[in-house]
Amino acid sequence: MTEAKGQITLDLKRLIGQASEPVVNEVEKGAIRKFAEAIGDPNPIWVDDAAAAQFGGIMGTPTFFTTIRAGPPPHLEFKFGRVDVATGREVEYFKPIRPGDKITAKTSLVALEEKQGRQGPMVFYTYETELTDERGERVALVRRTMARR
Repeated sequence: MTEAKGQITLDLKRLIGQASEPVVNEVEKGAIRKFAEAIGDPNPIWVDDAAAAQFGGIMGTPTFFTTIRAGPPPHLEFKFGRVDVATGREVEYFKPIRPGDKITAKTSLVALEEKQGRQGPMVFYTYETELTDERGERVALVRRTMARR
């Protein structure tokens, strides 16, 4: 693909680095259990105190972060196209989510890139959602890339 020109305006560039308002999510033991049941994961460390003791206690499944709410990311006003397509998600885990945690989530626009596709210009944009606990320690970092065409 060759480089497209002119789809990323100054107004869009100014949004890079801007974050949503932080949203605090209180994690409940029952929510962890319900999520594990919903995804069909029978591992007892998600629901049983005795089984989870060797790991420091019950924790959310690796995908439990998907239940954590974040504020809406900066809104992107494109002057072309009308289709947004998810092109990937990457997750870095730093520590487990546990019952009683107060997880703060905020989402930032971190990248914009123009390319020329077979059907015309495309803009790839990446949002990053940072999850931190009540001590300010990073729990996870989720990067989601989308494409506008």
